[in-house]
Amino acid sequence: MKKLSVVVFVILGLSILCNAAPPRPPKADKAKEDVKKDTGTIEVGSDKAIHADVQSAQHQQKVDHHEPEQMNEEDYDETFQFLRDQPELAKKIRGINDDALGNDLADPAFHDLNEKMLDRFDDEEYEQVRHQRDLEHQMQEARERQEHPDSFRLHHDSDETFDMKELNEKLQEASKRLRDTDDERHREFLRYELEKELKEKKEIEKLSPEEKKTAQEKLSQRDKEKKDHPKLHHPGSKEQLEEVWEKEDGFEHQEFNPSAFFKLHDTNGDGFLDNIELEAVFRKEVSKLVGTHKGAYDERELKEEVARMRQHVANEIDGDKDGLVSLDEFLKSTKKPEFNKDEGWETFDEDKNFGKMSPEELERYERRVREAARKGFDKQPLRDGTAADPHKMA
Repeated sequence: MKKLSVVVFVILGLSILCNAAPPRPPKADKAKEDVKKDTGTIEVGSDKAIHADVQSAQHQQKVDHHEPEQMNEEDYDETFQFLRDQPELAKKIRGINDDALGNDLADPAFHDLNEKMLDRFDDEEYEQVRHQRDLEHQMQEARERQEHPDSFRLHHDSDETFDMKELNEKLQEASKRLRDTDDERHREFLRYELEKELKEKKEIEKLSPEEKKTAQEKLSQRDKEKKDHPKLHHPGSKEQLEEVWEKEDGFEHQEFNPSAFFKLHDTNGDGFLDNIELEAVFRKEVSKLVGTHKGAYDERELKEEVARMRQHVANEIDGDKDGLVSLDEFLKSTKKPEFNKDEGWETFDEDKNFGKMSPEELERYERRVREAARKGFDKQPLRDGTAADPHKMA
């Protein structure tokens, strides 16, 4: 079963990357051939289109992805909107008793909700990245024209037009949605970890004294194996990128070339590294957590670790905070003194600043969702500005 879980994780990671990212354009394959011949002769191509006036409408906002904030009413919108389309699951949640809230004594309804919400945030992220890619493509297309029109179409099959300022604003909106999705996924992951812990404790309580001792020993062994993982490179450091360059990209006999590395991992050839492309760079590093201890971290925890590395590097490199790492930003990062310092990396359960959800917070969340489900979401504000149909929730 442990071997199967690892295989599933690897297959899932590859399938997500393949489905989410467009096929690598021919020029990317050619770039790899050029690297093998001479790592110093790669042409940047359309990279000059990157250095346009994107910065004029961009925010210098940095999001703290560690400390979870207290949930506001609008933070429940995503859950309410999801449950509006899941009448059977909402029905189960409506029937949960007070004494089952916050301690995972409830039927698997909240666990099911948690799993589905995490999957939903994954799907949302990939769709948002697609939209972000489309926006950047349209901006590059406009810049590369010899004569810039006053306005142009965001989509070729649409009559709606936007000027450069409006499109910059749309790119900022798309980046903010991605940051919001990260925050929502982080909160959901904290719930996942707490529910997992409470569920394990509850299962142990049902066992006989001898079985309980065996189960507790297994949990202790798992915790020990988590701490016993190989040292992780600091994401974005020279050591970490060189390992990808040599073992993943196949250039172990070639000197690391930052420009060539960027082009190889810019799989859609748009001159930027987006969330999907950045996460692909860190999957090999996170795979070290599997190592010889295949049951120490589950699939969801491994995915969270990849996302944490991506967020950390993006916050460090993405100077204009547009949610994309340009070639210029990437090359500047490789010239900083920190690039040559591999300070290692703490996993989410080793990082004391990562944050943790308390049973009281979990109970407040579950109680709020249950009460909304009992009211049929008829008075709950939803992100699309509509109210749910209470008859649909019946």
